[in-house]
Amino acid sequence: MARIINRTSPELVMEAKGNIRFVTIFGKCLFFNKYLSMAAGLSVKKYAHFINEGDFWAFFVDENNDGFQFHVDRTGAYRINSSGLLEMIKRSIKKNNGDRLLVRLSGAEHNGNKVFELHTKETLDEYTQRELEKFFKRKHIGTKKEPEPFVKVIEVTLQSQTA
Repeated sequence: MARIINRTSPELVMEAKGNIRFVTIFGKCLFFNKYLSMAAGLSVKKYAHFINEGDFWAFFVDENNDGFQFHVDRTGAYRINSSGLLEMIKRSIKKNNGDRLLVRLSGAEHNGNKVFELHTKETLDEYTQRELEKFFKRKHIGTKKEPEPFVKVIEVTLQSQTA
């Protein structure tokens, strides 16, 4: 049977390199960004079930109502409201409100449902900073001059724009 493929097809969303999937811990809510919502097939009729062992967190989505129900806010973002769940996550991974965590497809399945892993070792901001530093170090390979830290590069750029 033929299938329609469009820009929201799960295979395309999961494979695109620019589509960063993350969750944001905020207050009593766990927000799921657009790309993660499309990749996981979130809807208000589906529920999230979390897997936890120490600082390892993962989840899968299905229609079993024993899980955490998704809600949609006025911006169209999906979220889970559960202060208990959020406290468990924050306590085990030692992260704060406002932290964004990368989410990766783990390759595992639970009863035919994809399992997504929360990358708890570093936040999205820490990951981005590390990747930018690696990029700038690669740009200076072969030169005698040691590359400046990323923060100083930004300061120089900002000063030159204001001058």
